[in-house]
Amino acid sequence: MNPMQVVGAVGFQHRRLDIPENMDPAIADIITKCWQIDPNLRPSFAEIMAALKPLQKPITSSHAPKPPAARGPVKGEPSRNLEDRTSEQG
Repeated sequence: MNPMQVVGAVGFQHRRLDIPENMDPAIADIITKCWQIDPNLRPSFAEIMAALKPLQKPITSSHAPKPPAARGPVKGEPSRNLEDRTSEQG
């Protein structure tokens, strides 16, 4: 299908992709509700957020974003080359 055919299929024929069988039922329910033809029957953003909240997993330290690596010497501090660092370690 080209882009215009997709627009026609979704917008005028109310066709949708199949929801995978292995999808979390709560997510599948949100998707199905968002596909309602009548916009008044679709969930609000607040309702979507409330439905997603219980599915949110806490971030563990292994998944937490790491701070950016240093890119060079800090102004006012002496620069250290690789030899200096390796001699300190061993």
